[in-house]
Amino acid sequence: MSSPLAMLRVVDLSTEIAGPYATKLLADAGADVVKIEHPAGGDPLRRWTASGAPLAPGEDGALFRFLNTSKRSVALDVSTAGGRERLLGLAAGADLVISLHVGKDSLFSLGEPRQQRDVVSIAAVSALISLILGIVASAGEFSHGTIGQTFLVAPVRERVAAAKLIAGAFAGFVLAVIACAFAWGLAALLLAARSVTLHLGSGSTVRVALGTILAAALTGAFGIGLGALLRRQTAAIVIALVWLLVGEPLLLGIAGVERYGPGRVIASVVEAGNQGSDLLSFGAGLSVALVYVAVAGALGTLSLSRSDIT
Repeated sequence: MSSPLAMLRVVDLSTEIAGPYATKLLADAGADVVKIEHPAGGDPLRRWTASGAPLAPGEDGALFRFLNTSKRSVALDVSTAGGRERLLGLAAGADLVISLHVGKDSLFSLGEPRQQRDVVSIAAVSALISLILGIVASAGEFSHGTIGQTFLVAPVRERVAAAKLIAGAFAGFVLAVIACAFAWGLAALLLAARSVTLHLGSGSTVRVALGTILAAALTGAFGIGLGALLRRQTAAIVIALVWLLVGEPLLLGIAGVERYGPGRVIASVVEAGNQGSDLLSFGAGLSVALVYVAVAGALGTLSLSRSDIT
């Protein structure tokens, strides 16, 4: 069987980690990836090692080899007319051209604690994933017809609802801890590869990580309540996403109360004191978020207790 991307040709002008990793995924799927490097030294990542130990002449670092395996390499000096002409020829025959470079200005900005905090804050996506997992864990039992067996084993429905809320919050907590650890490690690797001074232990970065963990626990419990209330797994997920992406910014924005929407108050919890004027303070956001979770949990429990399930 042929590889899914066997007919795709990619010209890779990127350096360091992010761009080469993206093209590595394409190469792993069968794409023909041509990596363009400067004749004088090539990609700076070639000479990088985790230990800082120098490499022998002609030897490449392990991370570079991992990111650029299965690619073809072409040395071009695009500052010359001949190099540019050849590059344009390669690009003309390619389906995709990827270019991602880190310049001196962006390297300087990456040395700022605020920028490094923003890198770690990528882990905040775990709050959205926790919401979806909570919905699946709750509404999924209705979709797959297992809710009846659950109530046979545990007939007190209020206890079942409470246990699910706790489990949803705990699952969100664990997921966020893993996401933050991954984001922290990836940020440290990326910054070290660029010889940038690390500020990942700054107070603002730690607060964002802790806020993310708390927010994911809240959204996990909220998803449990929402799933129990709506009972339709796909519909509940679609409604939640449409509200967060369209409904909340549009409707609440028009009314001037967007800061009090579920998505915005969770963002206030994530920022944990680092937020701007467009968000509630951490304390206010946490209070409103707890109200949302309590209401969703109460309505979901009420729906379970009154439903006729056979």
